[in-house]
Amino acid sequence: MFTVLKDHNKILVTGCQRSGTTIAAKMIASSFNLNHIDEIIYGAHDHNKVIAIFNESENVVVQGPAISHMCHCMPDDVYVVWMNRDIEDIRRSMKRINWLGEYEQLELDKYNGQATDRIEILKQEYYHLVQKNRIANTSVIEYVDLRTHQLWIDDEHRTTFGEKQTE
Repeated sequence: MFTVLKDHNKILVTGCQRSGTTIAAKMIASSFNLNHIDEIIYGAHDHNKVIAIFNESENVVVQGPAISHMCHCMPDDVYVVWMNRDIEDIRRSMKRINWLGEYEQLELDKYNGQATDRIEILKQEYYHLVQKNRIANTSVIEYVDLRTHQLWIDDEHRTTFGEKQTE
């Protein structure tokens, strides 16, 4: 599933929050012996810090759903992976961790969205209609396809995990 990434050493894994960016970034880093940088390291919303990381680093996978609105502004040598997950599964996951409300509005503001918009739909549409054709190297990975990777943990074994769902 990651074969298209084998020749790339700067990878951004982005998409809607709760779409699998955390586990996908960890899987990619593990598969290619790259350094994993979680969004917590750079403050989640600071795309300028992410650009600096890519300009100063090699062999990195950066996880960043909160900078998806800027993924088309990454340096050309950065491969952008867009995570795709069923919209209703994303919404259920957002509700499960109480992500809705102020977090959703913060993301909506980045897209000039209204309170009645669903951020998970808005982000998907923006990537496919606007960003995708502006990115030199990009592809979509389906969340369901991650289940074949050795790091995948089935839902029933993640019931005690935190909001990151990887530990």
